[in-house]
Amino acid sequence: MTVAALDDYTVEFVLPQPFAPFLRSMSTSIYPKHIFEGPIEAGTFTEFWTIDTDPTEIIGTGPFTIGEYTPEERIVFKRNPHYWQTDADGQQLPYLDQVVHIVVPDLESELALFRDGTADFHGVLGEEYALLEPLQSEENFALHRRGPGFGTTFLTFNQNPGSNDAGEPFVDPIKLHWFGNVDFRQAVAHTLDKAAMIDGIQHGLGYEQWSSVSPAAGDFHNPDVRRYPYDIDRANDLLDDLGWIDTDGDGIREDDLGNPISFTLVTNTGNAVRQAVTEIVRDGMAEAGLDVTHEAIEFRDLVSRLTTTYDWEAMVIGFTGGPDPYSGIGLWHSSQSLHLWHPFQDEPATDWEAEIDRLYIEASQELDHEKRVRLYREAQAIAAANVPLIYTTLGERLGAVRNVLGNTTPTLYGYWDISYLYRTDR
Repeated sequence: MTVAALDDYTVEFVLPQPFAPFLRSMSTSIYPKHIFEGPIEAGTFTEFWTIDTDPTEIIGTGPFTIGEYTPEERIVFKRNPHYWQTDADGQQLPYLDQVVHIVVPDLESELALFRDGTADFHGVLGEEYALLEPLQSEENFALHRRGPGFGTTFLTFNQNPGSNDAGEPFVDPIKLHWFGNVDFRQAVAHTLDKAAMIDGIQHGLGYEQWSSVSPAAGDFHNPDVRRYPYDIDRANDLLDDLGWIDTDGDGIREDDLGNPISFTLVTNTGNAVRQAVTEIVRDGMAEAGLDVTHEAIEFRDLVSRLTTTYDWEAMVIGFTGGPDPYSGIGLWHSSQSLHLWHPFQDEPATDWEAEIDRLYIEASQELDHEKRVRLYREAQAIAAANVPLIYTTLGERLGAVRNVLGNTTPTLYGYWDISYLYRTDR
């Protein structure tokens, strides 16, 4: 890629090949030349601003600058007097003089600060919605439901056939035989009680997820992928057809070689919702005669097992999503580190993984939107048929906004354009 400044207002990027999500992926702001030209030329760009830099020295091109930072307490953003944008009447933006972000130790503290009037916005949990809904008029705020989120939570099995430095396999070959069997994964998919997750954990504010791309992504979402409704009888039939049955009457199935189907399911501590989901996942598999041990570990340990040691068997974890499916290529392309069930493949291990690789690359290079949609929808259908990830539910995006803010515009992507936000009580 080459970059050239054609004039004071035009930058030209020349890419080695077409790349449809290029503009959306340009997430880095323009840096101030008078500050960074020297460090860039000296090769010290990445070390110039560090965690120890005085926040008031950090210069950007946004509507606010950092005015004050008190660790573990607050960040105060001050109006940028040099901001470039004006409104339709020629008034310089932003309207607000400052925005204060309060740092809280937990979600309960955040809710308390909102209810006592200290804060003007609160990201609402499903369990809080019923409490807050009747208080909107009395406490002068509005609740907003913005549909399913982009982020996903899923169950996955380790299918990595590699070995560690000691020559020991990452996954017991017996268990690798189970996890690599698509009929086994489809059977497990039928054991997930998504209605129980929505009703019991998300307080009715959730959506069953079937496709790898959330409906929040608009037409990229494929609503017609294969589905696996909660059906223990169907799960039992699929496992019976494999010849994996309980031969000794202890309630646990054995595989075709007589090995009890027993494995460990891990998730991370510090996320009560995910832990509760994992318990429902475990219970569903147990109903189908699978012996599943549930273990909750610290998130950093979970990530280490997932990306470094590959020492795990089954896992419930979540990934963020986005409006363009390309953001998931690190997960879906077989050569990538986040291809969780079998990362860093030199060549795709299966035909269906090779096909998803092709579709993601082709879609990233296709500039016709409708063709991109078709390619990504095909990839979702293949993923749903082979279930390397067994999805749970999508949470509702909920927020409470104090009725003292003007120009709020709740959409799929946020609640306002901060440049145009103003207060109606001053």
